[in-house]
Amino acid sequence: MTFSNQFAHDEEFADFCVRLLKAVLKCESFEKYAKRGESQNGIDIIDMAHGTPLRAAQCKLHEPHKTCPPAEIREEVRKAASCDFKLDEFYILTAAKKTRYTDNAVLEINRDREHGQSFTTFVWTWQEIETKLRELDPVARDRVQNAGKNGSVESFRAVMKELMPEFAANSVQSGNYILQSKFKLIETHLKNHDRSLAKYELEQIDAMPAENQSSDDRYLVHRFNAKYLMLVGQFDEAAHRFLEAYDARPELDQARINRSLALELLGKKAKAWEQASELLREGIRTEPLPTIAYRNAPRPHSDEVKSWYEDQLDTSEELNLTLADEAREDERPEDSIRYSNRAIEINNDSARGYLLRGFAHHNLALSGDPKLKAERLVHAERDYLLVHDMTVEPLPDGLVADVCRNLGNVRFLLGRPNAAEAFEEAIHKADQKGPYVEQCLSFLCSTRKFKTANRILQEHGIDDANLNQRFLKLVVARYNREPDSDVDFIGAMLDLFSEGEFQRRDECLGFVAQWSIDDCQTQEAIVQLDALKDRLDPFEFECCMAWLQHVSKNSVAAKKHAAEAKRNLRADSPENYIGLLAQVFIDLDEDAQALPLLQQRTDSTRLNSETKTLLDCAQRLQQHDVMLKTCELLRANKADNEATRSLEMQILFAYTPKKAAALIHELVVEHPNDRSLYAWLCLTETRLNGGYDQLDESRLPMTDDVSAYESKRVLIPLIALERYSAAVRYAYDVLRFNQGDELSHSNYLWLFMEHARKSDLDLDATVVRLDCAVTFREFGGDKKTVIIEQHVAEQRFDGEIAEDSGFAQAIIGKNIGDIAVISPESIQPREITIEAISSKFVYRYQRVLTEFQLRFPHSNTIQMLRVLDGEDMDLSPIRRSLEERRKHCESILALFRNHPLPISALAEWLGIGFYDAHEVLASMPDIGIRASFDLVKLQGKELATNSFTQNQHLVLDLSAVITIEKLGLWKSLRTYQLVATRSVFEHFRLEAENLSVNRSTGTLTLAESGQVAFQEISEGESHTRIEVANGIVDNIKQHCTVVDSFAAASVALDLREAFDDVGAFPVLDSMAVADNVEGYLLWSDEAFVQTTALHDFELPSIGVQKVLAQLRKDGAITPLQRDEFVAKLMGWNYTPMLWDSYVALAAARLSNWEPTKWPFTSIIEQFGKNSWTLRAKCKLALRLFIKLYSATGGNVSETQLLLAVMNAIGVSTAADLIRADAFEASRPNQEMLDSITVSLNVWKGGWLGR
Repeated sequence: MTFSNQFAHDEEFADFCVRLLKAVLKCESFEKYAKRGESQNGIDIIDMAHGTPLRAAQCKLHEPHKTCPPAEIREEVRKAASCDFKLDEFYILTAAKKTRYTDNAVLEINRDREHGQSFTTFVWTWQEIETKLRELDPVARDRVQNAGKNGSVESFRAVMKELMPEFAANSVQSGNYILQSKFKLIETHLKNHDRSLAKYELEQIDAMPAENQSSDDRYLVHRFNAKYLMLVGQFDEAAHRFLEAYDARPELDQARINRSLALELLGKKAKAWEQASELLREGIRTEPLPTIAYRNAPRPHSDEVKSWYEDQLDTSEELNLTLADEAREDERPEDSIRYSNRAIEINNDSARGYLLRGFAHHNLALSGDPKLKAERLVHAERDYLLVHDMTVEPLPDGLVADVCRNLGNVRFLLGRPNAAEAFEEAIHKADQKGPYVEQCLSFLCSTRKFKTANRILQEHGIDDANLNQRFLKLVVARYNREPDSDVDFIGAMLDLFSEGEFQRRDECLGFVAQWSIDDCQTQEAIVQLDALKDRLDPFEFECCMAWLQHVSKNSVAAKKHAAEAKRNLRADSPENYIGLLAQVFIDLDEDAQALPLLQQRTDSTRLNSETKTLLDCAQRLQQHDVMLKTCELLRANKADNEATRSLEMQILFAYTPKKAAALIHELVVEHPNDRSLYAWLCLTETRLNGGYDQLDESRLPMTDDVSAYESKRVLIPLIALERYSAAVRYAYDVLRFNQGDELSHSNYLWLFMEHARKSDLDLDATVVRLDCAVTFREFGGDKKTVIIEQHVAEQRFDGEIAEDSGFAQAIIGKNIGDIAVISPESIQPREITIEAISSKFVYRYQRVLTEFQLRFPHSNTIQMLRVLDGEDMDLSPIRRSLEERRKHCESILALFRNHPLPISALAEWLGIGFYDAHEVLASMPDIGIRASFDLVKLQGKELATNSFTQNQHLVLDLSAVITIEKLGLWKSLRTYQLVATRSVFEHFRLEAENLSVNRSTGTLTLAESGQVAFQEISEGESHTRIEVANGIVDNIKQHCTVVDSFAAASVALDLREAFDDVGAFPVLDSMAVADNVEGYLLWSDEAFVQTTALHDFELPSIGVQKVLAQLRKDGAITPLQRDEFVAKLMGWNYTPMLWDSYVALAAARLSNWEPTKWPFTSIIEQFGKNSWTLRAKCKLALRLFIKLYSATGGNVSETQLLLAVMNAIGVSTAADLIRADAFEASRPNQEMLDSITVSLNVWKGGWLGR
C-alpha cells in the first residue's frame, strides 16, 4: 500500500507532517510553530509540551522526483542550532526522494556538529515516510493520511479491508475516488516519463463530468495538466492551465505561486513580479518563488529583493539554473558553468543543469582560448550525452532535438564518426522538422555525404518556400545526378541567387564557379559572372574570377583579380571564399599573400587539409611563429601527430631549448612509442646538459625511418656520450637507406674520420667474419666484393649477403689468399680466392671518399687532387686553390673596407669564428671595429643618449661579449643584469668545442713569391686560443642570464633571411629579445647592429663607451681604469672613440712610454689624421706633454713621445702654436716649460732639416 505524494501547498504538507509525527513518535503535543512571516529559526513543528527528549521538525515540500539538496539540509540545521530551545532531536521531513548525498550529509552533520548544536539530526525522505506509514495500523494510517475527516465509503472500505481481509470491495465507486486513482496514475506516469500514458489519463479526466469534481479536484486537474504541458514544452498552454488552477483554489499559496509563474510565461513580467512580491512579503519562500522574483523584479535589484533570493543560492536548483541561463544570454559562459555546477550539486539529476553547462562549454570552445577547444568540446559532448540519456528528469520534448543537433555539431568538430546519427536523431525528435533537416543537410554536404543527404531529402522533404533549403536540395541533386542528366544546375543556381537575399546566398557563386570548372565551362562562367558583377559582392566576385582565370591558365588576369579580391577583403567575408583566394595565391606562387588568408580561414585546432596547407605555406616562408602556434594548438587539442610534434620540437629546439626540454618530457610519457620524440629528448638534453646519460639506444628511431638530416638528432647525443661504436653503426645504416642524399655521405665521412678509431669496432679485419667486406676472384673472372650482414631483408649496398647464407658460411673464417669452395655438392664445384678483407665500415669509408665527386659533381665539400706526376710532386692544384683563397679573402676585406657589414658576415665568408674575425678587424686600422654611432644623429633619429641605471637588464650581442671579455669587465658589471640569448651562448660554446676537437697543427699558405708553405700553429698558441674560448663560455654562464626566446621568429622573413645568410642569427636574436621584453636594453659594439636595431625595430642601444662612462659615474671603475680601457679599445681600432689627453697618457703608460708600442701607436695614428684641425691637435698635444712630464718626472722618454706626436702632426708651425700656449699652461713650473720648449725646438730643427 502506498500513499500518493500529492500536496497542494506547503501548509497541507506541514499539516500532514504534524499528524505523522504524532502517530510515529506517539506524542500528541506536536504543533506547528509560530506563523508565516515570523522568525522560526528553521522550526516548523515542535513538541509544545517540551517533553524529553525535546523534538522539533522542519517540513520541505519537494516534487516527488526531486532531491533534498545537502546544502539545504545544512542550512536548516544551522538555523535550528540558533533557536531559543535546547533541542534533543531535529527532524527534516521532505517529499523528495532518497539519495546517497542526503544520507552522507546527515552523517557528517551528526559527526561534526559544526554549529555546536545539542541535537541529533534525522531526515525522513518520502521513502522513509512511506515505510513509517506502512508500519502504522490502518486506523492510525488513515488518520495521518486523511486527517480522520474522510467519510467516504471507499475510504472506510479501504481501512476495513486491511483490518478484515475477507471484507469484499463494493463495485460502486465515487467520482472522488476515481479522480484520486487517476491522479496517482498520472503522477506515476510522469515519474516514469511515460508522457503518452500521462496524456491519456489527463484526457480521460477531461472527459469526466465537471459537476462531479470539487474545487480541490479541479485544482489538481489543472495543475497536473500544466505540469504535463511544461514537460512537453507547451509553455503557453501550461500557463493558462496554471491560471485555471488558481481560479479553482485562489487561496492556496501554491496556486498563487503558479499564477506568478504563469504570468511570467505569458510575458507579463510586471504582473508576475507584483504577484511574486506579494507572496514574498508574506514570508513565503517556496520555489520557484525566489527565482520568479529574481527574473521579474525591476533592475537593479533592491536590497529587499536580494534578501529574498541571495540566501537561497546554496539550496535552490531553480535559482541557479536561472542565473546560469542569464549568464548564457549575456555571453558569460564561465559564470554559466559556475551556476550550472551549483545546480547539479544541489540536484545530481538536473537535466537543465547539464544542458546549460554543455551550452557554456560549447560556447567557450568556439569563442574562448583555442588551446582548450577540444577539451571544452569533450566536456560539452559529455553533458549533452548525459542529458540525452537521462531518464530521471528528462528535458521537455522541444529541447531534446536541440540537444541532438548540438551533439552532432560537437561530434563534427571533434572528428567523431557518428555526428550524422545525432543530426538525424534531432530530426526525429523535433516537432517542426524543417530547421533540423536543413542543419542535417548542411552537415552532410560539408562532409560530402551526398547519398545520405539524398536519403534525408526523400524521407523528410524540405520547405520549398525556404531558399536556404532549396539551395541545399539543389546541391544534393547535383552531386546525385545521373550520368545522362540534362538538368542545367548552373543556371538553376544562378536563378536561385537572383531570387533575393537568404543566408546561404553567398555560397551560390562558389558552386557556380566549381560546377563550371567541373563541366569545362570556365569561359562561359567568366562571362556570366561578369554580367552579374554589379549585383555581386566585390570580394566574392573577384575570388571566383581569380579562380576561374587561374584554371583557364590566364595567370596575369588571375593575379589581377586575386589582388583586387584581397583589397575588398573584410573581417566578415565568408570563410569559404577566403580559403579559395588563399589557394589561388598558393597556386600562383605568392605564399606571402596566401599566409594571412590561411591564418584567418583555418581552424588550427583540427588537423585537416586546411591545417596542412597552412603549415606547408608557413614552412615555405619560414614563418616559425605561425608554425609553432599551429602545432601548439593541434597538440593542445589532441589533434597532433608524429609529424606535427616533430615540427614543433624542431622550432622550440632552435629558439627555446629549455621549453622544448620541458615539453618533450611530457610528450615522451604521453607517447612512449614515438621514437622521433625520444630522439628529440636525447638531443635537447645533450644541448642543455652536455649529454643524456639515460639514453636508451633501443628507443631511438629506426635507421630506415629517418633522413640524413634527422639522423643528427641521434648521432649528436651518441657522440656526446662517447658511444662511438653505436654512432658509426647508426651513420652507416642511415647511409644504407639514404644513398642518394649528399648529407648522409658527408655525415658518415666526418664521423668515421673523427671517431671511428675511438670506437670499439674492429677496423683491422684479417679473417672473414660478420661485418666484413670481402673481395674475391673466381678463376678467370673479375673481382667481386660481398658485405656480410647479420640480416638482409632488402639489399641496399651492392654485394650485401646474410651471415647465414650459404656463400657467407663458405667464406667465414678464411684469410687473404685462402680458397673457398662454393657449391661443393654440384657436379663441378666453383672455387674462389680471397684477395682482400676489410671492415665494412672501412670499406664504406673508402668507397664514399673515392666516389663522392662522381655522385655529387656539383658539390665542393670534398675535392680530390692528384699531386704526383710520375715521380715528381705537382703542387700547382694546391697553388691555384690557395691563390683563389687569397683573392677571395682580399675581396671580402675590400667589401668590409667600403661597406658597413656585421662582423658575423666576415666570419661566415672567411670560414672562421666570430672571435677570430673580430681579431682580424681589430688588427686592421683601415677597417677596424666600427663600434657605434653614439651621439650621432642619423636621419633624424638619435641613438641612445640617455643614461641607464644600476640593475638595468643589458642584452649582450656577440660583439658586446667580446668587448667585455677583452677588457675584463665582467666583475665591474656585477650590479647590472646581463642577459645573453641562448643563440649567443650556443655560438661561443660551439666555437670552443670546435677548437677543442680541431687537431690541425697548421695550414698551407701561399707566400708572396708564389711558393706553397706550411704555417705551423704552435701547441702554446692553440692552447691559449682554446683557453680564451672556454673562458668566454664560462663567463657567460657565471655572469649572464641565458634566456630562451621565440622573439626572433616574428621578425620579418627578409630580415631574418639576410641575417641567416651571413651567420648572424645570434645578433638578430639579441635585437629581437631586447625589443620584445620591456626594460631590456641592447648592448652592441657594432655600428651596423645599432643602426639595424634603430631602423627595423625602433630599438635604442648602447655601446662600450656609454657603458664605461656609466661605470665611472657609478664608481664601479676608477677614472684611470676608464682611460686605460678606452686606450685599449683605440689600440684595437674601435672607431669612433671619444678620447682626450688622459686617454693618450693611459696609452703611453700601457706602452711603457714607448711610442712605437701598442696601444700608443693608435694615438700617434689619430694625430696624423686630417679629420680635425691643426689648432685642436696642438691643444691636445700640449695637454698630453704636460701630463707626460708630470707622470715621468722629466724622464728622457718624454722627448721620444713628444717627437713621435709632433711627427704625426707633421706641420712645422705646430711647434710655434704649442710653444705659444705652453707659457701660460706650464706656470709656475718653469722647468717643465723649458723642457717642452727645448723638445719642440729640437723637433722643429730636425723637421725643417728634412
